[in-house]
Amino acid sequence: MSCRRLCQKTSVPPGFNVTIIDDSLLVYLLYLNDAPPTVSACITLKNDFTVVCSLQGKVVRASLQSSDLVKDRLTQMSQLVNLMARLKSWRTDPSSASLSLHLQSDHPIGNV
Repeated sequence: MSCRRLCQKTSVPPGFNVTIIDDSLLVYLLYLNDAPPTVSACITLKNDFTVVCSLQGKVVRASLQSSDLVKDRLTQMSQLVNLMARLKSWRTDPSSASLSLHLQSDHPIGNV
């Protein structure tokens, strides 16, 4: 799975930035307002293809991020694209997130 291949997929949700740091692929959304930019959503794909997702600085429990998309490790590019779409949806439309995700967070999903 390459950074170039991901960036070229037409089904990738717009607005994501992609970079590689310390053998991990980071796919993230920056929130820009009058304040300094903040990472509002991030998917970290480790070199063993395990995934960690965060939303507004809080790690999303594995059971919430992968219940129907990823089992243990990423095996297909489409799984990553689907995770991107899910995180973006949770960020832009908080009502699409499950109650479990809202309860896990210290603050409402829609606020940075």
